[in-house]
Amino acid sequence: CAVKEGESFLIPPPRNNSLLDMSSSDSDEEAKHANSEAEDGDDKKMAKKVDGRKKRVVVGYTLASVLYLLTAVRAILTQNNQLSVGTIAYASCGSVLASGLAFIQKGAAENDRLRSDTYKRLNIFMAWHGFLVSIITLKALFGPDPLALMTNVIAMVNSIKGYGYGARGWTLREGVPFVEDLTQVVKNTVQGMIGSFPQNMKSIGYFLGTATVGTLKISKGMEVGKLLIQSGGSISFLVGTRLFRCTKLGLLAVCMYNLKDAADRDRLNGTTFIQLNFLCSLVWASMAYYIYERYPLALLGTRATLRPTITAALAGFLAL
Repeated sequence: CAVKEGESFLIPPPRNNSLLDMSSSDSDEEAKHANSEAEDGDDKKMAKKVDGRKKRVVVGYTLASVLYLLTAVRAILTQNNQLSVGTIAYASCGSVLASGLAFIQKGAAENDRLRSDTYKRLNIFMAWHGFLVSIITLKALFGPDPLALMTNVIAMVNSIKGYGYGARGWTLREGVPFVEDLTQVVKNTVQGMIGSFPQNMKSIGYFLGTATVGTLKISKGMEVGKLLIQSGGSISFLVGTRLFRCTKLGLLAVCMYNLKDAADRDRLNGTTFIQLNFLCSLVWASMAYYIYERYPLALLGTRATLRPTITAALAGFLAL
C-alpha cells in the first residue's frame, strides 16, 4: 500500500512472466521429446515387423521352389518304366515351371519388387495353381501324397502373402485395399491378353505363344466342364488329370504374357525375363516332344493330325 497526500492506493505485485514462459517452453520441449521417442519406438517396431515379414516370405518362396523341384525329381524317378520319355517330361514340366517361378518370386521379394504387375500376376496364378492342385491331392485322385499337398499349400499361402505385400507394401499401410488392387490387376491382365497387340517385332512371337497356350487352356477348361457335368460334379481321376494340365497351362500363359509385355517395353534383357524365357523354353520343348512322340504322323502334317501338327510346330518354334 502506498500513501500520497493523505490518499492511499494498492500497488499490484510484480509478475514474473519470464519464469512462466520458461516453464511453458520446457513443457513443450519435453512433450516434443516424448513424442519423438514414441515415434522412434514405433518406427523401430515397424522396421522389425517389416524385416520379419520379408524373411518369412523369402523363406516361403525358397521352400516352395525346393519342394516343387523335389516333386518333379520324384515324379521322374518313380514313373512306370512303360511310360515314354516324352510323357514323363511333359508330366513333370509343370512342377519344374512352378519351382522356377517360386525362385523368381524369391528374388523379387528380396529386392522389394513385388509391387510390380509382373510379379503380382505370377503370384495370382501361383496361388490358383497351388489351390487347385491341393484340391486334387486332397481328393486322393493320384493316391495319398503328403509332399504334393504340403508343397502346394505352402505355395498358395505364400503367394497370397506375397501379393498382399506387393499391393499394400511391407507395412500393409500403402496402396489401395487388397480386393480393389486384385480386381484391377485381373481386369488389366485379361484385357491385355485379349486386346493387346504386339508393339514391335520382338513381341510377335510372345503374342503368338500367349494366344496358343490361351487357346489350349480354354480347350482343356471346356473338357473339364463337360467331364464335371457327366460325372455329376464329382472330381474323377480323369477330371483331375485334365484340371492339372489346365492349371499348368495357366502358369505357362501368364509367363508368356509377361514376356510379351516385357517385349513391348523393350525389357527382355532383365534377369527375370531371361529366367522366364528359359523356363518357357523347357515347357514348350517338352510339349513338342510329347506331341511328336504320341502322334508320329504329325511330322508328316497329315489332315488327320492337323491339330497336333500345328500345336507341335508352334511349341517347337517357341521353345527356340
